[in-house]
Amino acid sequence: MSQMSETSVLGADPQAHVGARQPRPGRGWRSAFGIGICAAILLPILVLVGATLHVLMLSKVHDDRPTDAIVILGAAQFDGTPSPVLQNRLEHGLDLYRAGVAPEIVTVGGKQVGDRYTEAGAGRQWLIEQGVDSSKVTAIKAGSNTLDSMQDVA
Repeated sequence: MSQMSETSVLGADPQAHVGARQPRPGRGWRSAFGIGICAAILLPILVLVGATLHVLMLSKVHDDRPTDAIVILGAAQFDGTPSPVLQNRLEHGLDLYRAGVAPEIVTVGGKQVGDRYTEAGAGRQWLIEQGVDSSKVTAIKAGSNTLDSMQDVA
């Protein structure tokens, strides 16, 4: 009889819980570790995606307020002929100049070892060939990176 009352007090057969899922001890640190690993992987990806979207949004901003000069940063030139990237920059600068944004254009950029022409010189020559008065184009023929070029412009 004592056996029966014990079973009725428990409300179930003691064997009924065999195989039931039990919480595993020590699992908390594994979950935190897994979350940390996921965060370490996802955070750089989210930052990269966010930065890319920010750059894309800013690339659509066109500022054509009047200024003192249009500065065209250098890019590769091939024996005095602007590369496609440099030509694109020059065309945009020329459009701004013709729209009256600034009374003069400054081209910047040095040359690589073995080059006969500087990026600034190639850009200046291209602008003159497009009809810009040579007195309105200044070439700063120094700088091997954007920071150097902008310091020379200043």
